[in-house]
Order: sequence, then structure tokens, then C-alpha cells
Amino acid sequence: MPRKLPRPAATSPTKPPGKRPQLGSPPLVFRVDEDLKNNLACQKQENVKLQNQIGVLKHEKTQLQQHLMGLQRRIGEVEIAIGQGQAAEE
Repeated sequence: MPRKLPRPAATSPTKPPGKRPQLGSPPLVFRVDEDLKNNLACQKQENVKLQNQIGVLKHEKTQLQQHLMGLQRRIGEVEIAIGQGQAAEE
């Protein structure tokens, strides 16, 4: 079982280290609310980027599958041509 290390007390650079802000105080609540809104906006932007990348990857996958099918068809044609060539030699 991993050991839990004690977490340092959160301190604000503008307040002395001995005083912790009250959770119910309006400035802290507004600051936390703004931080959450900013983080949500960043997360939404990141989600859009990732969805675009997923779309690009799906498109590339489709192209690669089509190319692979074409190559497999050509291999089949070459195998038939080789088989016909061997039959003509006999």
C-alpha cells in the first residue's frame, strides 16, 4: 500500500503563510468560479482539436484501406498472370 505524504497547506502569496482564506469568502469564491470557467473553456478547445484529429485519422485510415484493397487486387491479378504463364510453359 503506497504511503500518503502530507500535503502542504495552500497559501496565498498576498497573505501571511499562517492565514488561510475562508472558503465562503466572496473573493475566493469568485476566483475559484473564474478558474473553473477558464479551465472549462480550455478543455472545450482541446476537445475540438482532438475531434478534428480523430476526423483526420479516420479519413487517412479509409484511404489506406482503399489503397490496400487495390494492392491486394493487383497481387491477385499478378498471381493469375503467373499461373497462366506456368500453364503455357507446360
